[in-house]
Amino acid sequence: MLIHLIYNSQDLEVPKQKVSITREMVEQSTLVPQEEIKVPELKNSESYKSNESTIFGKPQTKIDPELKVCIHCNSKIKKMWSTCPICGKNL
Repeated sequence: MLIHLIYNSQDLEVPKQKVSITREMVEQSTLVPQEEIKVPELKNSESYKSNESTIFGKPQTKIDPELKVCIHCNSKIKKMWSTCPICGKNL
């Protein structure tokens, strides 16, 4: 058994409400509270040693003289590596 429902377009209309947005409403909704950001002062920045160890070891200050050139991408890589870390190809 098929039931056909016929809607009248007048029944589906929803009464429209008149909404007015004022400039004040927009300005109030977009206000961002202004907070002062305190930046810590660096004390004794001259005492920083460039040779200090980090989590990665000592900083490299000179280019390693024992490098080889990747034949695929011409990047300079360590001689002990068999795979180029730049292009990923085997040497």
